[in-house]
Amino acid sequence: MLDLMKLEIKKTNIKTYLLSSITLTVCLLALITLLGFVSYNEQDIEMQNFTFFSYLVPLGSAIILLAFGVLSSVMYSKVVIEAYQEKQAALFFLYPVSRKKMLVAKLASVFIFIFVTYMLSSLIVFIGLSLINSMFTFMSDRFSWYYLLPNILQLAAFSGSIGIISASIGFNKKSIPTTILSAVIMGSIFCNIIFNLTDGKQLTMLFNTFLVIVLVGASISSLYLANKVEKMEV
Repeated sequence: MLDLMKLEIKKTNIKTYLLSSITLTVCLLALITLLGFVSYNEQDIEMQNFTFFSYLVPLGSAIILLAFGVLSSVMYSKVVIEAYQEKQAALFFLYPVSRKKMLVAKLASVFIFIFVTYMLSSLIVFIGLSLINSMFTFMSDRFSWYYLLPNILQLAAFSGSIGIISASIGFNKKSIPTTILSAVIMGSIFCNIIFNLTDGKQLTMLFNTFLVIVLVGASISSLYLANKVEKMEV
């Protein structure tokens, strides 16, 4: 399996996605910093909540999740949907390797890439935000790792899972735009939940519920894709 994953990474233009991840991180840092700065100058009490790291970090994490969820859907579109079009699928099926193993290697390679880059991006964004705030002071409290670290692993898994679910939808429709749109919708729903809830207990409950739904959905989607690939005829 590891050899198949290494082969998949070599076949994928990983530098393009690394560059995309870096660009996303820089843009997200600018966006979340701007949100904190604008909220600091707002008279609206609800907007001023986002001058507190305890509010801004969860929302910022959701925005990063949306960005990397969409990136994962783009990657899955390339390595799954495009790869299993008729002409390329015929070539894949000549390999002396189980179709399911080949697919799992593709899914796992993208998932691990998104998992790692999501965590790195989150760390860079919020450390960067904290450093910028130390120079310009527009936040009303200090950054604490407590706001970020408890959920970072779940959110990283969440971002990769969104891509898998989107890929199964796009694979069924044979449509890359459908794949990306599905990821945008799922990520947007989560961002909307974070933005509209300020009660910590409600937020935690909904977060855990949504996380379980998405992880179960990703597992079912993986099985669905594996079965579809196994039964493909070219």
